[in-house]
Amino acid sequence: MQRSFLDEMKAARDAALTGQGDNRRRAGIVGGDVPPELVLACGLHPVRLASRPGHGYELGQRYLAGGADEKAKILFQMIVEGSFGDLDCIVFSHACETYVRVFYALREFMRLYPGQAARVPPLHFLDLLHGSADSTRTYNMVRARQLIAALGGCDDGALREALALYERHRAAWREIDLLRRQGRISGCDTLLAAAASDVMEPVQYGVLIWSLVGQWRSNPVCTGKKVLVTGSAHDHAGYYELIERHGLRVVGEDHDRAARFVFHTSDNEVHDPLAAIIDRFQRSPVRSAKFPASERARQTAARAREQRIAGVLCLVRAGDPAARWDVPDQQEALGELPFLLLDDLPYDPVPQLIDERIETWAAGLRHG
Repeated sequence: MQRSFLDEMKAARDAALTGQGDNRRRAGIVGGDVPPELVLACGLHPVRLASRPGHGYELGQRYLAGGADEKAKILFQMIVEGSFGDLDCIVFSHACETYVRVFYALREFMRLYPGQAARVPPLHFLDLLHGSADSTRTYNMVRARQLIAALGGCDDGALREALALYERHRAAWREIDLLRRQGRISGCDTLLAAAASDVMEPVQYGVLIWSLVGQWRSNPVCTGKKVLVTGSAHDHAGYYELIERHGLRVVGEDHDRAARFVFHTSDNEVHDPLAAIIDRFQRSPVRSAKFPASERARQTAARAREQRIAGVLCLVRAGDPAARWDVPDQQEALGELPFLLLDDLPYDPVPQLIDERIETWAAGLRHG
């Protein structure tokens, strides 16, 4: 039964990415710094775009060259080719500089080659900042209102309804976070369920995720050594699968996929739904490159110690140098906690490149 729920999620995810069976307006999202509540409240189905391992990227290489990694080049290629079906628009975030480069490369491509770029929908850019300062909150509120206007507008009622729906998703994910720590869920299945949330119709996803929670509560406890994943973000489960087949259990990550779900708005009555959405965003973990490396490393180390992690795996993709810059601060913050850096990795994992290193490292770990 459990696998059938995941299979249903993966099927719905694939359909949503290509627009199959969906007659509603759809907005593509690039990056984790676009609150999906804003898009949903404006009457669009938010679909976070993901690259496809193994997909060609000739155009991506030509127009991004050394300014982006393989994942970003594939994304550029897929957008230009119309691989995501008919999107009404694409909203880019400023979660990392790579997304900014893809945004501007697409705009220039559309200007220079309007015939070839006919499948590229209108592009929007949302520049939200992290931090607790009042000036940051004011800036973010202005940017959020600008995006809402660009998407056709909405009222407080629609924002409140979208906020409540995603709060129910986050409630499920707080349970999932606990169950994963207990060893009832693999890191791989957790990442698959998170990826489905990025693209599925939100109401449908809410039903399925609570069904999965019900199944996972009765799972037997796995005794694998607990590890935390840091470094580059993962939008497919290839590396998690590789890690967990060596007797390791991914119970946490500090990239912007599964980890982001456990953070939520205040339980107090929401008087201003837009402010509540922005406040939740600003209180999210410091995963963005806009934060100092030392602060990101401190939070990663605190989570590792809280969960009694056996070790930390840092996976850095080729062409993603920013993830590598955090390593000295991470190693200092983690102290004697075992740390394995796997650098210059391809987007699509090649087991022969890292299997032996993971196996050797895993054998030396104590149980967390």
